[in-house]
Amino acid sequence: MSTLRVMTFSLFSSHTDARALLQARDLFNAGDLPGAIEISERFMITESELTKARTSPTDKMFFYELNSSLVKSPLMVIGWSISEPYLIAVINETIKNVIQRGRLEELSIIDPVFNTRGHATAAACYELPREQVFAELETHPGGIGADEFFLWLQARYAMDNLVAHAADGARAALAAKRAELGGPTNDHFLIEWIDHFLPAWTRLCWRAELAGC
Repeated sequence: MSTLRVMTFSLFSSHTDARALLQARDLFNAGDLPGAIEISERFMITESELTKARTSPTDKMFFYELNSSLVKSPLMVIGWSISEPYLIAVINETIKNVIQRGRLEELSIIDPVFNTRGHATAAACYELPREQVFAELETHPGGIGADEFFLWLQARYAMDNLVAHAADGARAALAAKRAELGGPTNDHFLIEWIDHFLPAWTRLCWRAELAGC
């Protein structure tokens, strides 16, 4: 019997997202003005909003969940400068004594620029040098941006699973193809094949009861 590996991620957004505005609109239309204001005010985008202290019960609950997750799981920073003082405080004052320091892959920073404030603070907290935590994204046309980077990671992960579960006669050929995805790229046919064809084919086989789940 084969086994399926499942990756799960906890996504933390301290500034909430556009869904909060949609929820606020629904509450407003339903006549709940105080509820609409409370939810909409958690959507923060200006510098003054991002630098002020966060002390509401919702904020305290958010920081508690963030602390708990960082103690148990690696931190991946994606397109985030970690510039907010209250989040730098979480790193410096709360987790530095309980995380696994100096351990590779406990911290990954994926961004066009490694800044000397939040990124450097996080790296110092985890006791990992820049070259061991930073994946530099490209911003020029045709470069490896965030979308291309994660499509490549998805292809690598899919190929790892295909190789692991392949029949003996096909494993070597699949492993050779996996090796072609050794470094970040955006022009290998496997990336589009895995993103478009493979999930559709897998679902078709399942719906046709040719594969169990």
